[in-house]
Amino acid sequence: MKAVLYARVASRSQDENENKIENQLDQLEAYCKQRSIQVVKVYYDVGCGMDFNRKGYREMITDIEKGVVNVHLLICTGNSRLSRDLTSTFLVAKTMLKHKVKIRFINTLNFKKEQNGNN
Repeated sequence: MKAVLYARVASRSQDENENKIENQLDQLEAYCKQRSIQVVKVYYDVGCGMDFNRKGYREMITDIEKGVVNVHLLICTGNSRLSRDLTSTFLVAKTMLKHKVKIRFINTLNFKKEQNGNN
């Protein structure tokens, strides 16, 4: 199975705390490794979740729509990393469905339990 990863923080100051992009990507990559999911490309942004002109976000959507990346999954740590607007999240989901790409939001707490052997 192949996937793209997406991470986002709202601001540079947020990128300095535990939710920083690096930590999100570490969690996503560990999740994929544990499940033998091949990561094709990584996208990320520093910007508001209500702004849909974020560079990484737009590039990811365009790459999937145009077939630049041939993947089965779009994986984020949580739905708020993709968008803070529910309507836009549904529109992205509809676009992904059209291209046969599933969206997976890993629940960090449950994933951490799995890492520690707790189910």
